[in-house]
Amino acid sequence: MAEGNKIKTNDFEGNLNLSEIDFIYLLYNQLQEGLIILDIQDNIIFVNEKFCELVGYEKGELIAKSAFDMLYLDDDKESMKTRNIFRKRGINELYELRFIKKNCEIIHVLVNANAIKEDDGKVKGFMASCIDITERKIEEIRNQKLFEELIDTKQLLEQNLQQKNKLIDELIEIKTELQTSNHEKDKFFSIITHDLKNAFSGFLNYIKLFSDDLNNFTLQELSDIVKQMQVSAESLYKLLENLLEWSKIKRNVFTFNPEKHNLNLIISQITSILSINATNKKISLITNIDESIDAFFDPQMLNTILRNIIQNAIKFTKDNGKIEI
Repeated sequence: MAEGNKIKTNDFEGNLNLSEIDFIYLLYNQLQEGLIILDIQDNIIFVNEKFCELVGYEKGELIAKSAFDMLYLDDDKESMKTRNIFRKRGINELYELRFIKKNCEIIHVLVNANAIKEDDGKVKGFMASCIDITERKIEEIRNQKLFEELIDTKQLLEQNLQQKNKLIDELIEIKTELQTSNHEKDKFFSIITHDLKNAFSGFLNYIKLFSDDLNNFTLQELSDIVKQMQVSAESLYKLLENLLEWSKIKRNVFTFNPEKHNLNLIISQITSILSINATNKKISLITNIDESIDAFFDPQMLNTILRNIIQNAIKFTKDNGKIEI
């Protein structure tokens, strides 16, 4: 086909007389992608017009210059040195790289690099086609940013949902606690009302005796009635104390203070207060506890517990019955 550096003219329509180099320039300049050829030291020995257009340099400004000095960013130079090690071994690569143009604008380029080899297989240079993918990279970066924003939004929504669910659980718990508290309050007030009614009933009966037939009582009878009125008044006072203790518990200001106390003394105080209720139903309230027994407990708490137990015993024991402690 070729004789020396000439192309046979009968290979073309008409009388063309082109050297091989002219033909190669003509061919490469028709490409729609930038083309650059480097020697083994990465010096530029050929660029086509599309490549010049890509980087903004004239051909004369690029030829014989180092690609490292003209095109590569400082951040990319080390990675390009590593790539050159592989390219000198004849390994072809397709990769993305940033070029810095003459006007200092940075562009993203898709590079398809191939080794140029001697007949013996030794690499003597590199040829690479370059396509500007800046717009695509900008779009990818934009999409990546949008994706990250979506992830952040998703995480924020999940956090908000978790907080909302936690708040709902807390509200449900508060509602349950309020319902329980109201139920306990209603039950407690029912007990207190019943006990107060009984205590006031006995107290009023004694007052009625005084008002109706005071002159017919002996001094001893009056003394006994006054003592019973004192017990009834103390019972009313203790019941009101119960109400105060209950309110402290519900406000979490009730403290647990266990100490060593005589158990019989606590029982005696309770039976003394509740004796009127037992007497009204003609119930025998018998205490059978060794006076020497001491125990470690919170007196107020144990007093409340035992008083409620004995009150229930009186409430559910039939008239003329017997309760033994």
